[in-house]
Amino acid sequence: MKRNLMLHTTCLVPVLLTCAIAACTVAPQHMTRHSIQGQTLADEIETALRGYKVIFASESPHSDGADIWLSNVDGSHARNLTSVSGGYNLYPEWGPKAQFVYYTSNAHNPENGAMELYQVNVEGSPRPQQLSNFGREVRSIAVSPDNQLIALGIMSGAVAMGDDLSEFSSDLFILPRAILDKALARKKTVTLDDLTLLLHEDQDKHVWHEQPHWRPSNNADGNLLAYTRTIGYDTFLERDQIWLIRADGSNNTLLADGESMPRWTSDGQFIATHGMSVISANTSEVRTLQIDNLPSDAGAASLSPDGQFVLFENDDHGRKAGIAKVSYLQDGFQNPYILLNEALSAYEPRWSPIPLDTNQ
Repeated sequence: MKRNLMLHTTCLVPVLLTCAIAACTVAPQHMTRHSIQGQTLADEIETALRGYKVIFASESPHSDGADIWLSNVDGSHARNLTSVSGGYNLYPEWGPKAQFVYYTSNAHNPENGAMELYQVNVEGSPRPQQLSNFGREVRSIAVSPDNQLIALGIMSGAVAMGDDLSEFSSDLFILPRAILDKALARKKTVTLDDLTLLLHEDQDKHVWHEQPHWRPSNNADGNLLAYTRTIGYDTFLERDQIWLIRADGSNNTLLADGESMPRWTSDGQFIATHGMSVISANTSEVRTLQIDNLPSDAGAASLSPDGQFVLFENDDHGRKAGIAKVSYLQDGFQNPYILLNEALSAYEPRWSPIPLDTNQ
């Protein structure tokens, strides 16, 4: 069952943070090293994905709130990109060229403001920029491979962090990048009037459409979105499904029942899921990822750009980012995982789509 993706209050291991005006850093937390054929898994990851980065949301250990963090794939050089913002900063997603990170935040009004759309560059400076003024909760974000469209999952209202969500619904909208750029040039934010409604059901049905993810542009169907449709969200009757839809609203098709949080693989042929499975977009064949000693509530899987590794949340309580080699169920196979950073919680960790500066 998919979790309520609003942050839960948890006790975190205290860490010493050294804060600068634009960003905070954490001393490198070396991955727990397991030997695999004479080479550690951490070494394999670092070698195969040199230059790639990981973003994730992490709860503040010193106050209510959360920030967006960026690190190397080995966990080193972890930097807080939103330390100047305050409030809750959640649900990070990369832009296609990895110049900007998009996320949702109530930093403009931490007491009772809706989670709006924000962006920050990978340096964390200048300050993060508020992009929207919807007055409703932005729950999920996806930027199209050509950077022309932004898909947004937006709730039917605004709620306080941790409140019951069962009476709400969520719609999918499309925001053309040209409209956003025009608003920013005028030093304005976009509103609901700037959006095109893609998917909607009456609020009293309590159906959620969210967690969109675009198929990569190297595929003929680059304008195809995978998304989660949930019936009875945040109730004991909750039922998740993964659907596919085109940006114009056509070809809305059920792909998988009982799955959520779809993440396309870089070849556009498969979709990783919250349930630690990989589904063929063409045949609907399901393969279950094999990771040793994984808690039953681990999830939010996504495959690395080279397809060799899987990034995920290791459980629903401690919520650390775990990384393992990609393999599927087979008897006797040993496939350990390691933690990206043992000091920081990690919500919805995401690989960068391209390598960045390898000297950081």
